[in-house]
Amino acid sequence: YSPKQVFNVDETGLYWKRMPDQSYISKEEKSMAGYRAAKDKLTLLSGGNASGDMKLKPLLVYHSENPRALKNIAKGSLPVVWKSNPKAWVTQAIFQDWF
Repeated sequence: YSPKQVFNVDETGLYWKRMPDQSYISKEEKSMAGYRAAKDKLTLLSGGNASGDMKLKPLLVYHSENPRALKNIAKGSLPVVWKSNPKAWVTQAIFQDWF
C-alpha cells in the first residue's frame, strides 16, 4: 500500500455536562436527594491518510438528530459531519457512510 491508501482514524468521547469527580461541588451534588449524574455524551471521530494530503472532515455523533441549540442552523454548514445515535456510538453504518 502507498501512504495515500493508508488511513488512521481515532475516536474520542466527551461527557460534556458531567462534573469532575474531584471537585467540591460534585461532592455536595452527590449527597443531594435524587442525584443522577448527567450522561450527555458526544463522540468525535477524526482521521487522515499517512501522506497527510487527505484529511477527513470530523464526524460528530450525538444522541439527538435536531438539538434545540442548532434549531435554525443547517447541518451542512457545520465544520463537522453530524450524525445521531441514541447512545452516541459510532456504528458500522455511520462509519461507512462517513468514510
